[in-house]
Amino acid sequence: MLGYPAQDFLGDPVRSLAEVILPEDEPIVAEKGAMAQQQGFFDLDYRVVTALGQIKWVNDRGRAQQDENGELLSLHGVLVDITARKNALRSLQKSLAESQRLNQTMQRWLAQRQPGGDLPPAPPPGR
Repeated sequence: MLGYPAQDFLGDPVRSLAEVILPEDEPIVAEKGAMAQQQGFFDLDYRVVTALGQIKWVNDRGRAQQDENGELLSLHGVLVDITARKNALRSLQKSLAESQRLNQTMQRWLAQRQPGGDLPPAPPPGR
């Protein structure tokens, strides 16, 4: 999904996951450790930069491994590419905003054409 060899992140790592997180999202991800420490699990969305320089959205969820004193030892989880879902959501939000804008424009136009500026009565259901 990220395009980096798995070996880059394992054993004696060449890079860490933190290095591929988009800088604007680092504060969100920093909360992951605190959340995992307190709740024992984490579930968050953030952006990463792939080996090809593409930006992808991921959902990162998992559990914290703690020692007997409750100290965080490591985080175990899975990353899921949710880029398509985020893009679809952004497109829907954009379409909704445009529909609302057009509806307001139409209502203003109709109000200007009615005596007294009132909107015409709504047609009965079924018409």
